[in-house]
Amino acid sequence: VMIRVAELGDGARRAIEAAAVAGSSFDLRMVAEIAGDSALTELLHNGLVREADGTGTFATALVREALSADLPWMARRSLHRAFAEALERRGEPAREVAPHWLGAHDHARAAGHRRCARSGHSGLGRRARRPGSRHLFSRPLQFAHPCLPQPLGAFQIAVGAGAGGGGP
Repeated sequence: VMIRVAELGDGARRAIEAAAVAGSSFDLRMVAEIAGDSALTELLHNGLVREADGTGTFATALVREALSADLPWMARRSLHRAFAEALERRGEPAREVAPHWLGAHDHARAAGHRRCARSGHSGLGRRARRPGSRHLFSRPLQFAHPCLPQPLGAFQIAVGAGAGGGGP
């Protein structure tokens, strides 16, 4: 397996490493966002990864296991950080983001997302804004939201447009 991986170009190598960090099945768009479209195309042509409806899987579990074992810890941390940031930008649920912050060794951000997931909240991203909750995001917050890394206490945070233009 590692001989086939060694034959990959630098971009495809980065793509397969990102895929290994993502999991046994993964969103191909996310891997392309991290490694690049051409890298993902090369990887798919190599046969180590398969594609079905935008989801990638490894040809065998051995491929992912071998890559995970061979990936240096700093590269793994960097890839986890890239995934966490990309997932946050997309507004993905906290339960999907938290493991990547943990893998990146950003324990504070991981804990915030884990608290958020346990409390049943999606997170503070795009998907956190449920219908009817617009008022919550257009005035100062004065409570400890489970998705924040620490209680707000006496602090007020103005969020979003129309918050009165002021800060704390």
